[in-house]
Amino acid sequence: MKLTFSLRTKFTFVLLISSLLSLFAAGFIARTILLRQFSDIVMHQSFQRFHTEMTIYLETYGSWEKAQQKESFEAFEKRRRNLFGSPMPNKVKLSATPLPENLLPPLSRQRPSFRFAVADPGGKILMGNDLLKPGTVAPAKLRDMSTPIVLKGKVVALALPNLHPDLNDLDLGYLQAMRLALMAAAFTAALFALFFGLVIGSRINGRLSRLTAAIKAMQEGDLHQRVEERSGDEIGMLANTFNQMSSQLAQMHESLHKSNLQISSQAKQLRELSIHDDLTGLYNRRHANQEGTRLFETAIKHSEPLSVVMGDIDFFKEINDGNSHATGDEVLRQIAMIFQQEARSGDLLARYGGEEFVLILPHTPVQAAAVLCERLRRKIEQHSWNELASNLAVTISFGICNDTTCEIF
Repeated sequence: MKLTFSLRTKFTFVLLISSLLSLFAAGFIARTILLRQFSDIVMHQSFQRFHTEMTIYLETYGSWEKAQQKESFEAFEKRRRNLFGSPMPNKVKLSATPLPENLLPPLSRQRPSFRFAVADPGGKILMGNDLLKPGTVAPAKLRDMSTPIVLKGKVVALALPNLHPDLNDLDLGYLQAMRLALMAAAFTAALFALFFGLVIGSRINGRLSRLTAAIKAMQEGDLHQRVEERSGDEIGMLANTFNQMSSQLAQMHESLHKSNLQISSQAKQLRELSIHDDLTGLYNRRHANQEGTRLFETAIKHSEPLSVVMGDIDFFKEINDGNSHATGDEVLRQIAMIFQQEARSGDLLARYGGEEFVLILPHTPVQAAAVLCERLRRKIEQHSWNELASNLAVTISFGICNDTTCEIF
């Protein structure tokens, strides 16, 4: 199953991830710069203190060899630290005779910030560290970074810096506090990013939801849609464009609907004209043939009676010649009106020729058709034709057929 996420979720996720990545990059860069600057500052201060302490150490005993015979530099430094505290007075020297260990105050358990090395003027290591062993020769690059220790105007040793920090507990605690501060800042920023992501995402999602609902309504057929959007951003521009498009589509659809209605009405009129006789209003011969064939086939299929009546006006040519063709046309119209008055709703009436009419009577046996024909004959004969012309008499003759085994059309 494919998972789908809302725009609010995606926006919040992107904002949160981008914020965390930005904070991670900023924290990493800040931590790197902080560690480097902190290490440089601590190393510089420690190296200056180391240089001072080493100078005092050598001044106290006169030379490195004599000093080493008495006590190590580490023990010397610890005695000064315990006696004078930190920072230690630069000009105060200890006695060349070490005090017994049981008489010394408790030594500080702090390890030095950096483990520096000492070499003689020629570069031979006198006191080493983790990287430089006593008796080896210091690299030229490291010797170039060294600080000379001068006694009575003469360089007696070289203080060599250590490029790798050996931070004490206080320094490590300070860096740990900075890391915790950065983590707290990152966590706080993540919460803010999540909060603002949800707020902004909800607002954007709500605006787009209204637009989506309007589009869906248009898809379902309701073209009259309008999205209220007052902002001038991309969503506002999209909403304004949508409103214009919706209005145009609604107008075009309304115009098209009116055109379709007009075309449908015209098509219906054309169809009516194509199947009706202009003079009498009855169906014409072509429609009578088509519809009669259908009724004939239906009667055969269901074994139902069907009667077909042909009516012919008697001496119609004399009516035209003796009166006028206009009188003859009016006779045809009035006879068609009599047929319409007497026929049933399911009967088919048509003008088949000049003065010929056809009546197709479904579900009608020949006896019932004969009764209808007699009623029509009498009504036509008794009609007040003298209103059209004096001494005008009109009669009609009918023929009936109910044989469904023959072809009538």
